[in-house]
Amino acid sequence: PLDPAYIGALLAAGQFQLHTVSKWFNAVTIKSTDTLALDTITTLPFVSEMRCLRPGAQQDPRVGDKFPLEKRALESATLDGAYGASLRAISMMNGHLLQELGGARGEGMLIGILDSGFEQADSMAAFSELRERNGILLARDIVCPWCDVYSEHWHGRSVLSVLAGQLPGKLMGTAPNADFILLRTEDTNSEYPVEEDNWVRGAEIADSIGCDVLNTSLGYTDFDDSTMDHTRADLDGLTTRISIAAGIASRKGMIPVQSAGNSGASEWHYISAPADAIDILTVGAVDEDRAVTNFSSRGPTIDGRVKPDVCAVGLGTIG
Repeated sequence: PLDPAYIGALLAAGQFQLHTVSKWFNAVTIKSTDTLALDTITTLPFVSEMRCLRPGAQQDPRVGDKFPLEKRALESATLDGAYGASLRAISMMNGHLLQELGGARGEGMLIGILDSGFEQADSMAAFSELRERNGILLARDIVCPWCDVYSEHWHGRSVLSVLAGQLPGKLMGTAPNADFILLRTEDTNSEYPVEEDNWVRGAEIADSIGCDVLNTSLGYTDFDDSTMDHTRADLDGLTTRISIAAGIASRKGMIPVQSAGNSGASEWHYISAPADAIDILTVGAVDEDRAVTNFSSRGPTIDGRVKPDVCAVGLGTIG
């Protein structure tokens, strides 16, 4: 843990509000409009570096919707035993065979989902069994500590449904008997590097609780302030804060499962951070015919490692 004396001395140096703390990086993220005090931070003997993660004045967004409508999970009334319309996605990975063997539906596993919000996951019927067995061990909003993750954005809820949703004849998740922690680290209203620090904090929380798997459908390249953008050269697994942290999470025994990104059809085209991280599982998107989707981001990493590692159904996914 960070030395509390350092944190206390920093907060006493100006009108600063503590946002996140990272023991992995021996760092804190603060908020402040006290520009005079900010200018003196680097003179403190225990501070080695300071960087801006978000400008003081709100800028017009330049980053489009990170969750394209074409990717959004679809509802279906298809009847096909217990799996319903989710059978194709699970069977493509032979997950149905594991489930039929028994004891392979996520039993004993703790999965952390770091995402943009889990709108109505506390009330939707697809999560009734999960709630009844108290399978959600923690829900925390790191973007806005006083906010409710169940009132924020739909994307994390859709990810949770692919993992844990159950509606007889309509939907079966890949790990319905696992336990989960739900962490909101993504602010869909803007795009700035502070969200990477939010993710680091979320990963450290997941580590402290004992998560086995981290699932992240987020990625960062361009920001609303173009001077903060990552470059292709940054995607070596050792440069961006979030990718370094994903590598640390892997070395601590967790399995980070990371979306390759949605930039395949854009000018950027390539994977985003932290899909370039070392020793993590990066996942691309295919359709129900196993064809790679046009939006799925392409590899390799800038240092030549093959990414993504695997692909799964990511177009019209049932959830």
